[in-house]
Amino acid sequence: MNYIILFCFFLIIIVSHKHEYKMCYYQSDLDECQSNDLNNCHEMATCTNTEGSFECNCNAGWEGSGVQCIDVDECDSGDAECHANADCTNTDGGYTCDCQDGYIGDGMTCSGKCY
Repeated sequence: MNYIILFCFFLIIIVSHKHEYKMCYYQSDLDECQSNDLNNCHEMATCTNTEGSFECNCNAGWEGSGVQCIDVDECDSGDAECHANADCTNTDGGYTCDCQDGYIGDGMTCSGKCY
């Protein structure tokens, strides 16, 4: 005879078979990503809940293990897409492009000298 007793978040299953009793505990998956107290992901990382655990992955513009993330310097790495007549400035998780003196534009495109 099997008896199943359900308590809130826990299932306690009592199995009786030939006078042998076994007790099994089952806990539904805890989402560690719901609270910073339950995971050790860096503030610039995304926490992804997995069955019985979690994963940390650095956000775009950052690199590392997810537990530790450091800013990628797109200006030094050559990943920035600034115009040849623009200055690149690294920012946390990104970069900005500003046309050099004498040029106008958004930094991605800079044209003609202004006098």
